Amino acid sequence: MNFHNFVQLDTELFNNRKIKLLRKMPEGESLVLFWVHLLCLAERTQDDGRIYLTGLRPYTMNELASETEYPAEFVQKALDQFEEFEMIERSEEELNIKNWRFYQNISELD
Repeated sequence: MNFHNFVQLDTELFNNRKIKLLRKMPEGESLVLFWVHLLCLAERTQDDGRIYLTGLRPYTMNELASETEYPAEFVQKALDQFEEFEMIERSEEELNIKNWRFYQNISELD
């Protein structure tokens, strides 16, 4: 049997002011789709919104680009924008989705 993890998406995702702003930018639809890719990667690791290749090693920019099938330049631009909008936190060691627990906790969303 094959089990999959699921990412919760708020039905108001497209009414979120940050998502609305992203969609109006050049390559906006790709930015939003890349955001969903990051949410899926965070769920895959199941580590409080952290995104990494292995627990001891974060993705390099090229690896993240390869994993999501976006050019590295786009990935860098997207991460810069997400960081500016306070959607992610990152350092050389980590990439984290901010407020992961809140958005993935069903009881908090009721």
